[in-house]
Amino acid sequence: MRGFCTDRRSFFSGGGAAALVAMAPISRLKGAALPGSSVSPMQFGAAGDGVTDDRTPVLAAIAAAFDGGMPLDGGNKLYAVSGDIKVNRRARPCIQRLRLKSLTPANERQLLYFSDCDQIRIDSLYVHTGNVPSSGGRDTAFGLMVRGGSGHRITNVEATGSGKLTFVQFLGCKDSNFENIYVHDGEFEDFEIAPEGHRVVDDVVDGIRMQDCVRCTLDNPIVRDLLGNATYFTQSGVVLGPKSIDYAASVLKPFRNMRTRGITGGGNDNCTIINPQIENVDQGFDFSGNGGNYGNKNVLVQGGRSLNCASVGLKWGGAAVDCKVIGHTSENCGMYGYLIGGSNRLFKTSGVELIGCTAINPGYNDIDNDIGDVGTPTYIPAAIAGFLIYAPYPAGIDDIVLTGCKAIDKQGFYLLGDDPYTPGGPQPMWPAAGATAATLQFPWTGYSGSYRAIFDTSDYANLGRPVVRSEARSVTLTNGSTTMTWSGALANNIGSPFVKRPAMMRYGFLSVDDTGARLPLGSESNRPVTLQDCISIGHTVARQWGGFST
Repeated sequence: MRGFCTDRRSFFSGGGAAALVAMAPISRLKGAALPGSSVSPMQFGAAGDGVTDDRTPVLAAIAAAFDGGMPLDGGNKLYAVSGDIKVNRRARPCIQRLRLKSLTPANERQLLYFSDCDQIRIDSLYVHTGNVPSSGGRDTAFGLMVRGGSGHRITNVEATGSGKLTFVQFLGCKDSNFENIYVHDGEFEDFEIAPEGHRVVDDVVDGIRMQDCVRCTLDNPIVRDLLGNATYFTQSGVVLGPKSIDYAASVLKPFRNMRTRGITGGGNDNCTIINPQIENVDQGFDFSGNGGNYGNKNVLVQGGRSLNCASVGLKWGGAAVDCKVIGHTSENCGMYGYLIGGSNRLFKTSGVELIGCTAINPGYNDIDNDIGDVGTPTYIPAAIAGFLIYAPYPAGIDDIVLTGCKAIDKQGFYLLGDDPYTPGGPQPMWPAAGATAATLQFPWTGYSGSYRAIFDTSDYANLGRPVVRSEARSVTLTNGSTTMTWSGALANNIGSPFVKRPAMMRYGFLSVDDTGARLPLGSESNRPVTLQDCISIGHTVARQWGGFST
């Protein structure tokens, strides 16, 4: 299939009314644009080695290409640049291939910035934000920023690097398509200390942000492995004081994927996100920002998966109105699979519908939860749920419908071993009586600590009719490791690879206000929260704290 830039119908001749911001004079540069189908920075003296500062020849090549109605094609070269690359008010600027790396990350660095351009065409773009994890700011520094304009067709964008920033942002765009945006392997460092004493106060990094966009589509976005130096207090180590948490006495641990968000947005209207794939960030999908257009309206998320997110897989809040999620799966997220929230009557979330969505095994994280009434008898230090409907005040939520959704707790893990035991056959190769350790089939994903687990064991002395027993032990697991240990030798041979553990996810579906009164969430709303044909598997409580109509 032809790229957007190679479709000649996308071009017209003419230089346009405006030009590049802070562009060096072309007459002073080495070389000149040659007649042909595209323009390369190499024609203007660029080194393309990823080390030499090529900002001046890159600016010149962009100007020559866009003035001449030709694509910019950087080939397979990597162009290091010492400042911003800004493009203002261009019609149909086109990039076939371009690879950029920032030499000078800064708090307000915009590596590639399009402002008020129409019908931007990008076939292939790579941006590296530099190697300074402490530089930048989430609202001021960007790898790729597209601001304003309409009719954009941007595809195959890859963004990586270090810093505190938003890697890719689409702001105030209309009638545009953004396809195959891939953000990965970011690293930040932030030494700001919260009043409670943990490091890193609030969200620091966004992978892809869509804000104030109208009738735009984000198709097949991927965000993974955005990490940093955040620390937080733990569920297992929280110490309650007379009225609040005793932070000085509580346990503080590093959580590297905290304070990073995969796909975020606010102020969008009639936008669609198709098949988002998000992994190893804090909040996978967070459309809670209000934006300049006040909340998100008529936004659809279709399919996709949020995996191993530190707190929540998919989140709606801050005045989400008539938004819908169909067929999304949130798996192994630290606190909740899904969170639907609203603040008050002004910032009300209403008309949000989740259809055929699945939450699998949330609650692995040992991070302290801020949902609950700290210092009171009703405080729940781990209000873990597959689907959490939450508002500080009941008036913040109205008409939330979950249809055909499933909350599933795997409640266990597998040992590495041979085929299951068959009467008269050899014993399976799982640990035998007296064992205090075993190897897992897959690395443990969860916080490092102790869990209560149950082994199914068998007495193989009677090969014809072995007696199956259950032996409970406190097991110790380490995140990323396939080794598990336990205290107290087993009395019998392990007879099954599946090790059960008590439910970590306490609730399949949970609605809660933050007043401590446990009022139904529908009590100040026109219509209640509704569950239709939903399934909760493996939880101590399926739903709690009222507000549901089933």
